[in-house]
Amino acid sequence: MKVFKAKIITEHQGEKTCFIRAKDKLNAQHQLLSQGFSILELNELEKRTFFQAKMSEEKLAYLFKQFSLLLHIGLSMGQSFALLEKSLLDKALKNLVSSLALKLASGQSLSSVLQDERLSLNQSELALVKMGENTGDLSLAFSHIATLKEQGLENTKRLKKALRYPLIVLFSLLLAFVLLILFIVPEFMRIFEDFSLTLPLITRMLLGLYAFLSTYLVFLVFLVLSFIFAFYFAYKKNEKFSFAVDSFVCHIPIFKNLIFYMQNYHFFFIFSLLLRSGVNVSSALELASLGVKNKFLAFKYTKIKDFVKQGLSLDEAFKKVGIFEGLVLTLLSVAMKSAKIDELSQKIALYYKDKLDTYTDRLLSLLEPLMTFVVALLVLFLALGIFLPMWELNSIASF
Repeated sequence: MKVFKAKIITEHQGEKTCFIRAKDKLNAQHQLLSQGFSILELNELEKRTFFQAKMSEEKLAYLFKQFSLLLHIGLSMGQSFALLEKSLLDKALKNLVSSLALKLASGQSLSSVLQDERLSLNQSELALVKMGENTGDLSLAFSHIATLKEQGLENTKRLKKALRYPLIVLFSLLLAFVLLILFIVPEFMRIFEDFSLTLPLITRMLLGLYAFLSTYLVFLVFLVLSFIFAFYFAYKKNEKFSFAVDSFVCHIPIFKNLIFYMQNYHFFFIFSLLLRSGVNVSSALELASLGVKNKFLAFKYTKIKDFVKQGLSLDEAFKKVGIFEGLVLTLLSVAMKSAKIDELSQKIALYYKDKLDTYTDRLLSLLEPLMTFVVALLVLFLALGIFLPMWELNSIASF
């Protein structure tokens, strides 16, 4: 099977880039058209070698920071490529830089060269590169891209830190719980059967759980793994399903603020940079929304762009989608009156960054006691299920 890169127009997000597997270009075109997409461009990708795997965000942030530094001290793009190719110790990065340098030397534009999928640049980040090409300040553009990637890494690390301990505890607890039910509960069950006790409800529940797990555990594990695989595949391949999932996640109380703050910081940061470089409001909205990963929020930003094109002011367009708080709408209203949309958009980005940091810290502080409470409930369930009949046995023996 071959891999094709396509630029398509979707119902919810407008223009976007996707990848599709097919035996030939005609078959890939048929697949996209059958899903209702309009095709703008369709190209076959070269097969990757071992060192052409997608780079980690940490390595890419380092690479763009190095590019920014070398360009800032006055080196040309070609000289920067040559110097990095010699000095980089990481073999994967060295191969990537060498490949990009060859494409640049062949006459391709820098923005075209940087569309290499190993760099994982979204359309809004590529817009920053084009902005740098137009203004002649590529150093600043690369610095902004490095900042975005570092901020994304920091957010991911904070989220992993918040979830790592609870997930480890929960997995260990569930494993211990299942093992206790499968190997300890049967021993007590034999004792209870010998004495023909009338068992309390919680003990009957425990024994029912043992009967279920001993019969269906393998099937249950297979079912869970199959569900995870099917869900992941459907999310990646089906536009409507992924939109529905992203919409649902954005309405879950715990996660909606986390996603909303993270995506809004990214949007307003790029939006302010594009406005500062002279891009008009409508185009800046479109380009910035292409960097929003959550499809539900990306659709909301697309609606904002449509409202602006229909003649609404920026603050009225943001208000009409109904997902932004009053402070943001006030700042946008002030920005429209003072003609400082770029400056206030950057302030809004920093506002969402502060909200994200505060919310993540609060989430971390709440998760640990919550997990302790879950552990206590499971331990109490096991203890009461086993010891209530034991106390009854003890009272019979005493009598």
